[in-house]
Formats: sequence, C-alpha cells, structure tokens
Amino acid sequence: MVRRLRKRSLLHAQRARTPGGSSIRQHLVVPDVGGADAVNAWAASLGAKKSVFFSDNTTSSDDLAVVWAAEAKGSLGGSAAQAWLYPLLTGTKTEAGIPAGVAGRSTVVHKTGTLDQVANDAALVIKGPNGAYALTVMTDGLGGA
Repeated sequence: MVRRLRKRSLLHAQRARTPGGSSIRQHLVVPDVGGADAVNAWAASLGAKKSVFFSDNTTSSDDLAVVWAAEAKGSLGGSAAQAWLYPLLTGTKTEAGIPAGVAGRSTVVHKTGTLDQVANDAALVIKGPNGAYALTVMTDGLGGA
C-alpha cells in the first residue's frame, strides 16, 4: 500500500512539474534506493566528488556537469531512461536560463533549482554547433539595482 501511494505521488509530482516537485520526488525515491549514503556513493562513483545530495543537498557546477556527461554517454540508464527523462526536462516552465542562451536549433535538456537568492541550471545541450555538451550555471546572491 505505501509503495503504491509513493508511486502515485511520484507520478503526480512528475506530471505537475511544480516548484518543489523535485524535493517531493527525492523524499519518495531516496529511501527506496538505499538512502542518502547510497545516493552519494553512486554520485561519487560517477565523479561527483564535492556533492552531498539529499541531506545537505549541496553540489558544485563541476559535479553536475560530470553527471550530465555520464547521462549523455548512456551510463545512467541508456536510451530507455533518456526517452522517459528528456521530454520531462525539455520545454519546461523555466526556459529563461540556459535554453535562452544557446543556439536556436539546439535542444536543451535541463534541471533548474532555485531557493531564495540562488538560481542554478544544469543542462545537456543536444545538437549544439559542435555536438552535445554539458553546461551548468550556479549563482548565489541574485538581485542588483
């Protein structure tokens, strides 16, 4: 029963694509994959050396680029995972970041994160002028006069 409720909640959060939806998904999925330590060990095995996901939820631009590069190579689930994931992360409600700044014919698969004065965008740019590439932008202290 609990598993079915989690699955339903996960699907609802994915479909809604609401702010905070990824936090909801994290709290539903992380226990099912072995907990925060397992997630962090897995990320480190990909080359994400500075990140502490789920509990502290801190990362670096380098680590996010490493994870996107692994995804682009098919190391994180391959074509089946890409067929499911890429449409969810393309043409989102938050296209003002990396998608707005790349060449017009490029497809941008990306995940944003915002909190207070922090705005981050991590992307895989598909069909860039010289092929696919990972691009990450992390900020702290937005604003200005």
